Amino acid sequence: MRIAGAVRLGVSALLVAVTGCTSGEGPAPGRGAAASVPSYEAPADAPDFCSRLASVAELGRLPVSIGTLAAGRDVEARAQVSGVVRELRGVLADVRSEGGHAGLVAALDGLVHALGEVGDGPLPDPVRGAVTAGLEQVDVQAQPTCGFPA
Repeated sequence: MRIAGAVRLGVSALLVAVTGCTSGEGPAPGRGAAASVPSYEAPADAPDFCSRLASVAELGRLPVSIGTLAAGRDVEARAQVSGVVRELRGVLADVRSEGGHAGLVAALDGLVHALGEVGDGPLPDPVRGAVTAGLEQVDVQAQPTCGFPA
């Protein structure tokens, strides 16, 4: 995964963490797990929304929250997911106002919707799958425009 704060986790770490979380697989990851933070500098020709997408602060904690919610009810993890939704809505508004990025608008809209379906836990498999698919689509759509590091 190369988008936003997920850049900080590496290309596949976020997707592995999200897709590998099921309620029947051991304990949830620890809270506040930190990741390496390589900085993203937008290419000169990248739209402004790329920097905003890259700076979605809570996205890097998403695997921990999804893992926690897959294991059971957790209000703090749900609140973190809600924070990601709020930030992504702002990015989505920026992308829409820029114009010409219909695929990214659709991908962000789908991810925001999928994350909006996340409850307090436990997290159903279809919702986890929708979040994973949404993250993948945002990655596919944002990468060519924003040039996030692989």
